[in-house]
Amino acid sequence: MQCKFIVIIKKQLLQISLLTSIILVYRYLLLRNPPQINLNPSGSSFIIQNASDPNSNNAFSDLIITQSYDTFDINDNYFSNFWKSLESVFFWINGRWDQLDQWNFVPIDILTLLASILLVTIMQNMLIAFMT
Repeated sequence: MQCKFIVIIKKQLLQISLLTSIILVYRYLLLRNPPQINLNPSGSSFIIQNASDPNSNNAFSDLIITQSYDTFDINDNYFSNFWKSLESVFFWINGRWDQLDQWNFVPIDILTLLASILLVTIMQNMLIAFMT
């Protein structure tokens, strides 16, 4: 009787590991060469250097860096767009995922949304299992 359960568990683990492997290979094939599929990240990175001596690491006391925030822009406010707000609801587990905005590619958004929904579903099922 006990061996029957072990065989069932092994089959389930094999299926889950096979599915995980397929997903990992799929993501690798999709994202290994972003220029090939016309992805251009729009990240913001800044380097402040002294114009007179670029090799120095002097602190600039007279510089002021300000950030503009537009509440109607999707990049600044996820809740200005329905789909981005739906994503942000499911990304509460890991905080705000700024790297998704850098790529701005629909398949990446879909994959992360489905993965987040799946993770929330698994966590809910675990909670229900612990309560019973």
